[in-house]
Amino acid sequence: MKILAIRGKNIASLDGEFSVDFTCDPLFSAGLFAITGPTGAGKSTLLDVLCLALFDKTPRMNRARENGVLLPDVQDKTLSQNDCRSLLRRGTAEGYAEVDFLAVDGENYRARWSVRRARNRVDGSLQPSEIRLYNLSSGDEEQGGKGELLRRISDLLGLSFEQFTRAVLLAQGDFATFLKAPEEEKADLLEKLTGTEIYSRISQAVFAHAKEVRERYEEIVRQKGALSTLSEEERKGLVEERVSRQTLSEETGKRCDVLKMQLRWIEEYRRLSGLSKEAETEWQVARKNFVEAQSRREYMAQYDLVQEVRDIYNEVRSLLEKKKKMEETLDRCRNEYRDKNQELLRLEKIKDEAEQNLSRLKENWERQAGDRQRAFALDTQSAVSKEALDYAAKVYDRNKEDLGREISQKNKIDESIEKNRSKEAEIIQWFEHQQIYSPIVDRAEIIKQNYSEWMNMRKELKQQQESQKRQVALIAETEAKIASLQLEGQRLEALAPAEVYMLRASLVEGEPCPVCGSIHHTYTAEKVETLRYKELEMQKKDVADSLKETSLYLDNLKITVHTMQMLVETLSRQEAGKKESLDSDLSEFLPNWEEESRLGGRIQKFAVLWNERKEELSRLKSDTEAARRMLPAIEAKIKDLEILERNSALSLEKEREKYEKIKAERACLFGGRSLKDIEGEYELALKAGEAGTAETIRQYTGLISMRENLLGSVAQLQQNLAAGQRDISRGQKIIADWLLAHSDLSEGRLSELLAHTPAWVADEKKALSLLQENMAAADTRLRERSEALNRHEHLTERPEQLDSILLRQQLDDSALLQKKADDRIAEINALLALDDRNRKELLSLERQGEKLFEKVESWARLNELLGSADGAKFRRIAQGYTLDRLLIYANLHLQELSSRYVLQRVPERLALQVCDNDMLGEVRSVHTLSGGESFLISLALALGLSSLSSYRMNIESLFIDEGFGSLDAETLGVAMDALEHLQIQGRKIGVISHVAEMTERIPVQVQVRRVANGRSRITVVEV
Repeated sequence: MKILAIRGKNIASLDGEFSVDFTCDPLFSAGLFAITGPTGAGKSTLLDVLCLALFDKTPRMNRARENGVLLPDVQDKTLSQNDCRSLLRRGTAEGYAEVDFLAVDGENYRARWSVRRARNRVDGSLQPSEIRLYNLSSGDEEQGGKGELLRRISDLLGLSFEQFTRAVLLAQGDFATFLKAPEEEKADLLEKLTGTEIYSRISQAVFAHAKEVRERYEEIVRQKGALSTLSEEERKGLVEERVSRQTLSEETGKRCDVLKMQLRWIEEYRRLSGLSKEAETEWQVARKNFVEAQSRREYMAQYDLVQEVRDIYNEVRSLLEKKKKMEETLDRCRNEYRDKNQELLRLEKIKDEAEQNLSRLKENWERQAGDRQRAFALDTQSAVSKEALDYAAKVYDRNKEDLGREISQKNKIDESIEKNRSKEAEIIQWFEHQQIYSPIVDRAEIIKQNYSEWMNMRKELKQQQESQKRQVALIAETEAKIASLQLEGQRLEALAPAEVYMLRASLVEGEPCPVCGSIHHTYTAEKVETLRYKELEMQKKDVADSLKETSLYLDNLKITVHTMQMLVETLSRQEAGKKESLDSDLSEFLPNWEEESRLGGRIQKFAVLWNERKEELSRLKSDTEAARRMLPAIEAKIKDLEILERNSALSLEKEREKYEKIKAERACLFGGRSLKDIEGEYELALKAGEAGTAETIRQYTGLISMRENLLGSVAQLQQNLAAGQRDISRGQKIIADWLLAHSDLSEGRLSELLAHTPAWVADEKKALSLLQENMAAADTRLRERSEALNRHEHLTERPEQLDSILLRQQLDDSALLQKKADDRIAEINALLALDDRNRKELLSLERQGEKLFEKVESWARLNELLGSADGAKFRRIAQGYTLDRLLIYANLHLQELSSRYVLQRVPERLALQVCDNDMLGEVRSVHTLSGGESFLISLALALGLSSLSSYRMNIESLFIDEGFGSLDAETLGVAMDALEHLQIQGRKIGVISHVAEMTERIPVQVQVRRVANGRSRITVVEV
């Protein structure tokens, strides 16, 4: 893995875009280069850019772990102190961090982290950061979400973030601390440096799992104790009772079936008896209705008889109706004939009048020919005069409109000048009243920012003070808990185990003690609270563990309170300084500025209003001057337009008089109506006269034809009436002869019978047929029900006594006896099933217990070796092995730096010692090492950790931070020799330092220079 280039834009103090390219000279040819610059210029920010692009986090931000600490952002928004987006430089809308690197697969990639503000405005809210990954070798962009791309980058690097910060970014100062730290602190430092916290979690997991397995085993034992089973004698007794109860249930069941059959027989007998009586009643009703309908049947017989003469009877009736209609038609034709004669006389008179009117209309039209010619000439003159009049009016209106428009424009300019003067006076007066606040206008943005920062400091100070109070209260509670645990420990120490007191109780005065041999026994009769030995020891251990954990917790609380106190004091000083700055800016104008709400926004709005008023005043003066320059030209134009308006008015009046004269002369002819209208009226009247005359002639001719047709119709109707009368007489004679043959029927009865409609006849026949069917059905039903009742009486199930109440009582008694037997059987079955289930579950629990007991013993042994509640047991073991491996790698690097020393681990401890080969292998304490010797060994440890974290891959880029500022000249020379020796191994090494002597010996430098206002620039130079 190799870093090829680092680029960025607007990250912390690094303003604008910057680039450090390791593929171009002088960095490409240099194995060792320095990152130099004054303190706070942004040297470490370059490493932040490296980590941001690759992992979306930085070591410095990752160490900010305090909860609830917020940093102010724009528009009263805040950010968490470990939010990497806070690295975006203030006053910028976007920024990015970009790294080109050679991956473990041999291809070049580019990782890019970017962040921007909403709408690309410097006062916009921060948006979520984005990650991009490009394969520079293929030119493709890797696809995926942010999390997927970060995992892909880690795979390409072959390192996680923690491994990267240990293998590529070497904090040599941490190892200088680790080298000489006390053993109790060395474990924590070793865990931090090597990432061995996993072993603490394994130890805690072993402890927790062993406890869980033991609790599961105890739960199985408890469940086994809670289960109960029946003895064999109890099971046998229940089985025998179940058999006897089943026999009783079967016998009572059979008795119930017999009683139910007898009850059903009685119920069926009663039902059939009722049905038989009901059928007999229905038969009597049907018989009565059938007899009463005898006269209706005879009437229908007569109806069937008269059907012989129905056709001739209907024919005679039809002929009579036709005769009546023809007589009515004949009378109507005669009346119409008389009406037509009268209408012919009227139309003849109208025809003569229409012909006379048409002749008079043509004569009048010929007489008016001269007037029409004169009217045509006047119409032509009027049209010409009207055009001249319209033109003169249009010219007048245009001149008048132009004059009005210019006058209106002059009035508007006058009004605008007056309005601007008034507005200028108002604004000047406003400035005079607000002049006292003018000093804060130019500093409004700074005051607003200071006020926002002061408010945030007050809020954070209050939160820290409240949090400190809560921590102090926790300290008091914890101290009280420790006192309680100490008293409990003292009480348990005063207790002796039960075996001791049993031995003391068996001692006899004068006889030797089996333990000490004394014949005098002081505690023989002592009565003290006792516990079993194992329980007592376990309680003592629990109290001791709790006391240790609580004491450690109390120490941490005190450290936290002390840290909070320092933070509160720092915040108080910062808040007072910020308040003093605001007071100097505002006290003269706003003595009570602290009580103002939303002061920053009000000051900002006032500054904006001041500038807007200033711009408005300048604009008003400019507009007024421009308006004054326009007035002379407009006034001259108004005078010219007034002359044109008067001339056009005189011309208009002259043309109007000429037009009115022609119009008056034309009004004397035809009342002023147009020739077109007159000609149209004549043509309409002529057409109407001719059409009316033609229509009258047509109607007259039609009436003559209709009168002739009516004469023919009257003759034909008279002939048809005579023929119809003959047919009627013949039919009436046939009907009379038939009635003579049937003397029991009169002519009136015949008419009555033949007057019935087919629907009435059908309904009557249907009703009579239904009566017949009802009579037959009632007879059949009565016979069938009597036979069914007779058969039921001879059934074998017939009871000896027909008392249903007695039988019901016997049935209820038998059913109750059967239910009791069945309930007891169900109860016995449930008891036996429960016993079977308990036996089966008990067997299953025994098998589970046997299997789990093996796990309990295995995990107990493993817990005894590795497990602990705080994870310390296995952590110490693993840290020992890790330290041994670290020393192997560190000694390899130490041999390359200086063959004099060999690092060793103090046996069975985490402490370190040094073997000095120049002093015949003398073992020395690390505290006897000089500054240069400590630096070499610390550097070897840092390089050893790099090798330990990347033993499976080749890392060609190293960045060493810290550790050079405190070295003297001689030690610094040793350090430089060591670093120059490292670059010979093929690694590109970057050293971050602001030490002048060191930077003088490294010709290739990445210089971070301050510019102004907290901004820095990066340049790559070779000195």
